[in-house]
Formats: sequence, structure tokens, C-alpha cells
Amino acid sequence: MLNGRYTLVLRISRPEIETSEFWEATDVEGNYHTLKITPYIGEKPPSEIRRLWDNDLRVMYRLSSSAGAGEQLVVMTDAGIDTAAHAMVLVYEGCKYVTFAEMLKERDRKEYKDWLSVSNLKNHHIRKELWGALLQLARGLKSLHDQNLIHRNVIPEAVWGRQGAGPESLRLGGFDWSARIGHAANTTHRNPWATPPELVQVGYSFISDWYGFGTLIARCFYKVEHIQGDSPNEHAMALAFAITSENPCNLAPLEKDFIKEVTAPDRIDRLQNSADIMERIEKIIEALDFGRRGRSNDLRVLLQVNHKDPKLIDAARTVGFMVNPDDPFAVFEPESPEHQVLLKDFLTDQLKDASLSWETGRNKFELKCNSTLSIRGERWMDFGKEQSWKAAKAKSLNRTAGFSEFIPAKGFDCVRIEIEFSPSEVNKKIAGSGYTTWDLFAPKNDASQILGHDSENLRQFLHASNQFEILLRDAELFKYKVVDQAVEQDCTKITIAPVDEDRPSRKFFKADQKLADFLQQELDSAKPDCDKIFLTESDSLFVSRAGANSASERFDVDKEQWTISKIDRENETITLFRKNLVGIAQPSSEGYLRTRGHYGQIRLIERRKQSIDRLSSHAYLLRALASPGFTHIDAGDSELPWRQIEENGVIDKNKLATIKDILRVRPMYALQGPPGTGKSTLVAHLLRQILEDDPMAQILVTAKDHAAVDVLLNKVVRQAYQGVQEDQHPLAIRLNRRDGNDHARELVDKLVQTAIETIRNQMQETVTSAPQHSWYEQLKQLKASRAEDSPISDETQRVSNALLDLVRRGASITYSTTSSGDLEELAKGAHSFDWSIIEEAGKTHGFDLALPLQAGHRWLLLGDHKQLRPFMYEEFADCFNRLDDDDGVIPTLKRLRDTRGNARLIDIEWIKAKIDADPNWAKSFSNFARSWIASFATVFEQRSKLKGITSGESIGASAGLLTRQYRMPPVIGDLNSAVFYKGEVGNATANADGGPDEWHCNPIDEPACLAGKSLVWLDIGWAEANGETKRKGYSNSCEQRVIARLLEKAKVAADHQSSKPYTIAILTPYNMQRIEINKNGVMPPAGCQFGSAQSLDSGKYKAYSVDSFQGDEADIVVVSLVRNKLKTQGVPMASDIKFIAAPDRLNVMFSRAKRLLVVVGCWDYLAACMETVSSATDELGNYNDPDFGPFKKTLEELNAMFKDGRALKITAEEALQ
Repeated sequence: MLNGRYTLVLRISRPEIETSEFWEATDVEGNYHTLKITPYIGEKPPSEIRRLWDNDLRVMYRLSSSAGAGEQLVVMTDAGIDTAAHAMVLVYEGCKYVTFAEMLKERDRKEYKDWLSVSNLKNHHIRKELWGALLQLARGLKSLHDQNLIHRNVIPEAVWGRQGAGPESLRLGGFDWSARIGHAANTTHRNPWATPPELVQVGYSFISDWYGFGTLIARCFYKVEHIQGDSPNEHAMALAFAITSENPCNLAPLEKDFIKEVTAPDRIDRLQNSADIMERIEKIIEALDFGRRGRSNDLRVLLQVNHKDPKLIDAARTVGFMVNPDDPFAVFEPESPEHQVLLKDFLTDQLKDASLSWETGRNKFELKCNSTLSIRGERWMDFGKEQSWKAAKAKSLNRTAGFSEFIPAKGFDCVRIEIEFSPSEVNKKIAGSGYTTWDLFAPKNDASQILGHDSENLRQFLHASNQFEILLRDAELFKYKVVDQAVEQDCTKITIAPVDEDRPSRKFFKADQKLADFLQQELDSAKPDCDKIFLTESDSLFVSRAGANSASERFDVDKEQWTISKIDRENETITLFRKNLVGIAQPSSEGYLRTRGHYGQIRLIERRKQSIDRLSSHAYLLRALASPGFTHIDAGDSELPWRQIEENGVIDKNKLATIKDILRVRPMYALQGPPGTGKSTLVAHLLRQILEDDPMAQILVTAKDHAAVDVLLNKVVRQAYQGVQEDQHPLAIRLNRRDGNDHARELVDKLVQTAIETIRNQMQETVTSAPQHSWYEQLKQLKASRAEDSPISDETQRVSNALLDLVRRGASITYSTTSSGDLEELAKGAHSFDWSIIEEAGKTHGFDLALPLQAGHRWLLLGDHKQLRPFMYEEFADCFNRLDDDDGVIPTLKRLRDTRGNARLIDIEWIKAKIDADPNWAKSFSNFARSWIASFATVFEQRSKLKGITSGESIGASAGLLTRQYRMPPVIGDLNSAVFYKGEVGNATANADGGPDEWHCNPIDEPACLAGKSLVWLDIGWAEANGETKRKGYSNSCEQRVIARLLEKAKVAADHQSSKPYTIAILTPYNMQRIEINKNGVMPPAGCQFGSAQSLDSGKYKAYSVDSFQGDEADIVVVSLVRNKLKTQGVPMASDIKFIAAPDRLNVMFSRAKRLLVVVGCWDYLAACMETVSSATDELGNYNDPDFGPFKKTLEELNAMFKDGRALKITAEEALQ
């Protein structure tokens, strides 16, 4: 089946589910799987059969990709359509098919006896293990319900286990009987064990599932298989009688009462809330564990040591073992009874307080003694060649470091370790029992412990890099002193100055930044509240109220904040003011300054930390990221749900193929979108396809920046649903809008008005019911209270809150930034989305992806790793290189943790433990981590290796490249494609002659040299008068004058006049140049305005940093390169212009213009810097010099364009004379 990936072995006898068959099968490596096969007739499945199968696939995938699913549920690992066999196939996790029902029937069989026989279940610690497995099943059932699925047959036949394994292998299956709320349900035979007495009256519900779960528990501990009943009520009464009248497993009262309550015939008496059920099971486990720990001195384990192994004896000697203390060189005689006793006593003493840890796979353990001795062990094998943990065998004694991936054992304190040398003696002692099995102390039911090596490394990387941002935020705290203060009637005005301090975190981030420059940069960012700061007595990362006795005392951010009124960068002083308010103390004469944004960033780091901690239970997501080959599913090609997209060239062929691949593959797709290729357009049309296929689907759309989120929202309305009436659009909400308004609340008001009108119309036509009339009155009250902004009744407020929650949780599309606090609240509430779509993933750190990824079941990452990398990429890489230096990351974070309030945010003990266990771990982990700092690049590269990259047709790939750009005139598009994309990106902006079409032609006809051109280089002479200046950053006054003169002379051609002004943006790599240009009186030409496509405040800024402009565009872009180092200052070198030449920045800089790009810079100087650089590439088209090769290629391509007339290079003097 499925192109030879699986071979059928044995058909499984199951109740027939429609036309499907279940088979045991093996893969090419001999591993077992279970296949659900749905045959069809014809060349391809009939559309209605395919849609049913797609629904099954969707349900199974949602379950399989849920957090913790691998430990709770039978998960799907593969799926596809086998056209040769005419069958649709779902592949379930690899285990030889054994149902719990079969195990219960043969509970005294040797494979199950240890943990399932009635006699063994009388032991507390064995019952505890079974209760632990039942708790996992309960969590699996709760996960099912969280997806709006009702199981309908929670019976032992629906629980699978591994043959020969313990209770921890049990998983909930049987989803073929499941029904999803809102979808048609399959009819099925009602099993009496899963049928509560009230079912006939009320039907199936989540509550009926918990009754079935209760009867399953009863069947574990009671002999009730003989029970029969003519009706569900008789069956339930007979079960209740049996539970009351017998106790074969010697259950404690806590256990008996729970089973009695969860199976009560009357649902009024029955325990039926999922949280209560799981809490009661947890208490039972705790009670059983407490009973065992109460007798921990009686616990003993058996360890066999080969006393004839010379290496073992040598290891014992190195830590102090001697046959004769008076003769240190006395030889150990393994056959001597006296020597054996000495060795046994020595080892027993060494192991008296030994700690136990397990390798990740739980197949081996390590005992670490107080000395440097460690003993590694594995399962005991008896003479019958059967392995078990009834005893353990020591494989080695050594002084080396422990496992690189180890898990500490729990409950091993005070356990006595007895040593035997002879295997026959071990067998005798096992037969007499009295010994605890070693695997009792093995880690169980913790998803973080079953993560694969790569997945665990990835989780640790995310955790570590989030901790590094703590250093960044600490570096943004500045010590200050008050140098002037004036308290007036209404407000207080103070002037502060920085106080020099040695802040260790600045060795990693912002080492040379001064307070005045930092605050000026904040103001220039124009972010909300960028002019607001806090002054605190402590430099704790968490703010506290002045004079507060406790870090938990409330800090009122609105009242405590100060507003910046003046920054004097020359004298390094800042003037602040604040209203005088009751209860708000005056600032200390010395303290610490932080921005209001810093306050929010610390909250964000804390939210991310919690999100990353939760990743431990999301093994599927981590595996999908770290090891994509193990999770890739291709469901095969199928018709698009909304076929009109294929008509009239709505989107290009490349996008159409990409959408088909995104829809057919699971779980993840990585899409690279070069500049102007229309990623947001593709997303808009993809959303419509998803919702046409499944109108109940819920989609999360996120991006790092607000602007990108708003662009996506607008594209969906303007493009995907163009021409569709607004009331037919999917319900969409925008969380945390930039304007501060609550979009969900606005939607509630809109929906309330719609409901009022609908009910009013119905009331005119028919007689209304009492509930309808009551609802109508409540809605009118709610509308009136909103309009008048007046107090409302408790009942109306309840309705308002319920509607608001309904909109937030019921929206088809939720738009949000990746760091939204509302998104965190949705995640905490177990809300999940069918899809999580993340825009701008290329410049987003991995830790910022954790929350939106966790919220989804299928993932689409869009970005471009050829453009800007995540912020402070080099600094984060340096942190990984300096983990354990004397002044490295760990010592610095440790000192920060000692500051009051910081401990809850800083978690580095696990890093220290890793390094202590393996001194080489830090180096290997650093190498791994550096490859993941640009997370999208790594995800894209890995996924492109699976089945290639989608280009012209759907091939089932899980990576794609958009290959037609719609932004830039052809000449700029050609330059960008040749330098950065191996010529694979074509232009959709050309006319029939190859020039720019009417939407991309240059509207400027003066100066005359600009007319008809799309790309112009204004050359600044390599002369002293034109040189750069470095003062708090690079600037160039000559280029400033040239740009001002250019815009002064520029005119829009008469035949290009437009009612909408053309946008102009000045870009520069250097902040000082940006600041100087914005301060100058530069004016735009008539018919133009400063700004950009995404600018909220057109005209507010003339110049932007290149890094801030990714994702944005303008009709006309002027680039100021700034650098022009004089010949007398040394030989020009490539490293001189490293910042400009950085490929990601260069790509953004030259790809923002829609109609005209003007570059202002010194060509001769830049060419001289590149003289020794080669633009050569390898056989794959990658630059041999990845740092400077692209810049050299840019100069070469431009030079060719200057020669053939496609672009113009002209001196600034000539152009502007």
C-alpha cells in the first residue's frame, strides 16, 4: 500500500464501519502499523466519498497533532490515496494491534499478569501504575472533547496497547465511532457498557462518554464481565450492585467511592465533570504513592554485578576499594569468598545514597554515588533469555560523565540497593519476590521525556534564546540621578542625567548605547507610548511601586508613567513631566529608568516562557519542526473546494500550485515569498479555500508586526471575497488593534443590531415565542446601554460578556500579532485553531513562533530568509557561543536572578545540569542552536529536502517558492532576481515591449535624466567634500543636500497626474542619516507625499531605516548609502561596508520601489571596497563568499544595466545642474 511503504499482514476483526477495513501492516523496516483502508471504484474516489474521507482525515489529524496526543491517543502517522489499489488509507501509530479488551480477557497471561492480574492489583504500587494509565486515557478523552468530538464508545475495545508492554502503553482509539458537533454522525450499535441509562431521553453527549470511561475503570478492578441487562438502566444497576458488594483488588475507600460515583445509574448522582474526574484520579494516585513512600525504607532493588570483570574492579579501585588496607597493592581474587564480601560491602556502602537517572529511551540507567563513581545498568536477563526490570545488571563502573540526555528518577530516596554477583543467586531472589522492580522509578507519562533527541534540542534552544532576551531587556535599564526638580500645582517636572554603571548584560547587547540616544531612538520609532517611561528604585526586571514593601504590590502603569518633554543629547540630560496624583510618590533622587515598552516586553518574555514550557507536551509539533520526515503526510491531489479561483487568471499558475500543495500536505508548509511576489494575496485566497471546504474551520493569522496583520486582513476582504456581500463574509476578528479599540466588541455591537433586525422582521410575520421575546428585549437593552454609555443590569452585562466570548472563540478567522496577550488567553483556555498561519516568519525568532504554533493543528509559515534575519541575530549567536564562560550567559543570568523579583523569569538550572553532565554539551548545543536562530530558513531548507519545492504544478511538496513579482518595474525585478534568487523570479509588471506597465512606470519627468527610467544611480564623487561623518553613527551631509535638491527639482509629468499622491520614501541603512534627513526641511514634489503603502501617518516621516521598511513599499524610493571613506584614511576594504553589504539588508533596500528607485552613493568607493571580492557561485548557485558576493554581484549587474541603457548612472552634479 501507498507506493510500497506498507505491506498488509492480517485483517483485523472489527465491527464494520461503513465500507472501511482495518489491517495490521508492516513498513519497510518491519515496524507494525494499523491501516484503515476505504476502497473506492473508478480512477479516483467519487467526490462525496472523498469529502467523507477528508473529514475523517481532518478529525484524526486534529487529534494526532494535539498537545500530549502521543501519550494519550492512538495517533495517525500517515495518510494517502493509493491509486493502484483504489483505496484511501489512514495509517495509525506503529504498534501490533492489541485491544485492552483482549488484555482484560487474558489478564493472567504472562504478558499482562505483572500489572493486570487481580492478585497483583492488590499491591498499591501496581494499582498506582494502572491508575496513571487511566489518567492518561481520561486526558485523551478530554482532548477529544476539546475538539468538539464525542467518542460514543469508550470501551476496552476502543483502547489499544502494545503487546508485552505495561499500562503506560494504553492509548484511546476507536475514533471511527466519534461524532463532531456540527457534523453529521455515523449510526452505530450501542454498546451497553458505553450507554448511560438516560441516553434514550437525552442522546449522546460528553457526559455519556464519561459514563463509558467509568465502566471501563470498573472492569479493570472488578469481576463484572458476566453482567448483562435487557436495558441500559438494568445493566447500570447490575454494575452498581457488583461494585458495592465485592472488592477483589482490595481497593481503598477513595478508589471504591470514585468508581461508584463515576458509574452511578442516576446521572444526578454521577460524577460527570471532566476536571473533577481527573482531579479525583490524581488524588488516588497521590494517595497510593504516599502509601508507598510511607514504607520507602522497606523498598529494595536487586543489582547484579560481574565481579570477574577487570575493568569494573579497576574502576572500584580508583575510588578507594582495597582488598587489604595495609597492603594497597594486594590483588583482588574473584574466586575468594572473603574478597567477594569486601567488594560487596564496599559497593553497598558506595550506593547507600546514590541518585538514579535514566537515559531518554528508559532502556538504561545510571547510579551516581557520593564519590566520583557511577554505575550504569540495564535490564536483567534470566536463563530463559527473557529480559525484565525485576533485577538490573551493572554494565560498567566508571568515572566518566553521565548520559548527555538524562532524566532524574523520582521516589528513589531511601531505596536499598542489594548486590549479587552470581546470576543464579539473582534468579533465586527474584523467585522469592520481595524486591521492587527498577522500572517503578522510571519516568512515565511526561511528554518532555519522550521527545526525540532533535525535538528536545529544539525545545531547549527555544527556551535558551528566550532567556537571552532577558539580557537584552536588562541592558535597556539605565541608572539615573535627578539633577533638577520643580513641583507645581498640577504636575512635577524633573531633569535627569545618566549615572555610569557596570551592567554585565551590556557585554551581550547594546554595549555602547547611551541613555539619551536610546530614548531618542524610541521616540523615532513612533510606537504607541514611545514617549512614556518609568522611574523605579530597583533594577528588577519587574516594576514595583515606589516605596512598596512587596514586589507583588500593584503598580499602576498609567499613573506611574512619566512623559518625555525634551532630550538634550549634547549634555546627556532628559526632561520629564507627570501629573501629580494622590498616592503616587515622588521619584527617588537616584534609581532606574525603563521605557513603557520595556514593561510590556517583560510580560511578553514571561508569557513566552510559559508557552515554551507547554511545548514539552507537544511532541508532535516539535517533531514536525525538528524532524519533518517523520510527520510528512501527503493526502494526494484533489479538486479545489472553490473552483472559481482557477478561472480568469484570478491568481497565477505558481500560486495555484502552491495553494494545492498547502491543502494536500500535513502538518506544515514553508513558503518563501521574495519581495513583491504576493504572499498576502495567496493567503487571502487560501483562507477562502479552507472555509469553502470546511465552514466550521477556525484559522489563526499572525505576523510579528501590526502592519503586516492589517495588510492580510484587508487582502482577504478586497481580493478573496471581492463581490461577496458583507454578511456572507466569514466572521473575522482582529486582536489588539493598533488603535486600541476592541474589534470583537465592535463586532458584537454589529451582530446585536443584525439580530434585533432579524427578530423584529420575524415578529412582524409570525407569533414570537417567550424565549425569543426575552432575547429580543435583552438585545435592545444591550444596544441602548452601549449607545448611551450608561450602567447596565447584571443580566445584560452577562449577556454582553457571553456574546463577546462567543465572538472571540467562534470567529472563523482570528488576526493577531505573534505576541498578543489575547492570543495567550485563548491558548490558556484550551482554544485551538485548525490552521495557524504565520506571516513574516523569516524575520521572527523561534521563541516568538512558539505561541501561534501551539495554537494550531496545521501550520503555514511564510517568510523570506533572503531578506532581514531575526533582530540582533549576531548577538544571539554570540550568546550561544558564550554559554559557560567566566563572564558568559549563565553567570550573568545567575546574578540577575538574585535581584528581587527576577527569579520567576530566569530558569538556567537545566543548562548548568547539562554542562555538568557533559562538558562537551555546550559546544555541540551551540552549533545546533546557531542553525536555528534563523528558524524559518532551517524549516524551509529541511522541508524542501522532502519532496522538492512547489513551482509550476502541485507535487505534494511541503516547501514552496513564489516566482512572480508584482511590485517592482522589470529592471529592478531583474536585478533582485539575479542577485538573490538565482534568476528564478520573473516579472508580472512588464508591458508587451518588456518595459514597465502603466501601474509601474516612473511618473517623474524632471530632472530630465529621470524621465522614462526606473533605476537611477546618482553618483557622489570620491572626494573630501563628499566624505562621510561619524558622530554617534554614520551620516553624510553631501548626500543629504543631493536628496533635498533632487526632490526640489522633481516634477510629476502632466500625463501622470493622479488624484492620489504618489508616495516617496527615503531609505538609509544608518540611523544618524535618517535622523538628520527627518530634521531637514526637505519637501516632496507637487503631486507626491512622503510615506509608504502601510504608513498610518502619511507625511510624518521622510526617511526610514532600511530595517524598518521590510514588508512596506512606496512609489518612489530614494536610497542614501552614506559611506564614502576618503583614500587618505586607508585602503578601502569589504569589511568597511559590511553593514551596507549584508545580503539581507541589501535585498530589502533595493526592492521597495513600485515605480522608481534612485540610489545616491559613491560608486568608485564602493567598487574599490569590492575589488578583491568574487561573485562566483558553486554548482547549486550559492555564493562562495556569502557575506560580500551578493553586493559584488549587484555592482556587476548594475554596471551591465548602465551599459545597455536599462538603468542610468549619472553624477549628482550633472543630474541636478
